[in-house]
Amino acid sequence: MIYFINDLLRVYLTANIQIPLGYTSISFGERVSNFLNGFIDPFKGLYSYNLFLSGVALFIAGFIVYLSLNSFRKDSLPNALSSLPYFFVGGLIHLFIVGQAPGRYNFLIYLFCLYIINIQENIVAKFLLPLVVIASLSIFHSSYEKSSENIQNFEIIEEEYLLQQIAKDLQVNYDVDTNSKVLALDHHLILFYLDVPNLSYVNHPVLMFLNEVNLFDNPENTTKEEIFNELMLKEPDIILCNEELYSFCEVIYDYSRVEYPIRNNNSIPIFIKD
Repeated sequence: MIYFINDLLRVYLTANIQIPLGYTSISFGERVSNFLNGFIDPFKGLYSYNLFLSGVALFIAGFIVYLSLNSFRKDSLPNALSSLPYFFVGGLIHLFIVGQAPGRYNFLIYLFCLYIINIQENIVAKFLLPLVVIASLSIFHSSYEKSSENIQNFEIIEEEYLLQQIAKDLQVNYDVDTNSKVLALDHHLILFYLDVPNLSYVNHPVLMFLNEVNLFDNPENTTKEEIFNELMLKEPDIILCNEELYSFCEVIYDYSRVEYPIRNNNSIPIFIKD
């Protein structure tokens, strides 16, 4: 109703029906790969952070799958949320057949979080809760000093945050204000510190270049460079674009390039209109 009142019904239907249906065109092999990565990547992230935590999360996820499948047995214990196992398995089937939004494979893990509420209380209290407590203590022991230091010095850390410093420099030295037009293909947090919207029709750097999402703009654009050139027709004052990600950002005519150094001899390039 809100979309209809604000004359955005077409946007609502496109975002919730037409775009998701467009994801069904991917091949079976790619679908299997994306589906598995949706579960594997979160555990990889946990593993890189804390080995014990990743092991606990993997065990709990496997336990949830077991409980879900076991719920279909006739002799399984009754549960107030008896329909949840069907939702869980049905959600997995739906995500495999219909597909998930590109760049959002990690959202598959949320199905496990949802199913946790269906686990019996005695199992949680006697088995899963101790595992979570032990994992939490493991993290606390390994990162206490750094975390404590960050909490004590959070004001200094925020003040010296690189992207905030870049935003301040753009405001002071290049007269960037809330009326400036900024096209951000990368480092979108600078938009927050500048308090300006992105000039593109989509903020997410992955979704910005998807043909399905380009229905909001020009569906005839088939390459990232074509999409970028169309966005350039809006004549942005500032462009945030990394040539390591997009070759068409190596040189942008009529724009001066400013580089802000970061670690490992890298830099954040920003293009300012001449």
